[in-house]
Amino acid sequence: MKISKEQYSKLSKELQVYFVSNQCNNTHCCTKPLALFNYLIHLFSSENDIILDPFCGSGTTCISAKLTKRKYIGIEMDENYCEISRSRLKFWGENLIQKKQQDLF
Repeated sequence: MKISKEQYSKLSKELQVYFVSNQCNNTHCCTKPLALFNYLIHLFSSENDIILDPFCGSGTTCISAKLTKRKYIGIEMDENYCEISRSRLKFWGENLIQKKQQDLF
């Protein structure tokens, strides 16, 4: 599957911002760029599909699934990372609700 030059340019700019500023601000040792996962989930799934992440870590895949209107299952052995993931999902969920309310007005 090919992506357009515009899509590539947009994705690469979002990734540059991520790597320069590391906006996710969590303690997981291998945090992935949310923009990359949003792109990959859009590319390989459809709305309401179920996204499975058997090594959930800080929850980036689950957050991306939520943002792209997919269902998700995240599995993680480390309770500390589970708590980080829950906290991040709660944050993103609350921000999505606020954004939807703002879009109504």
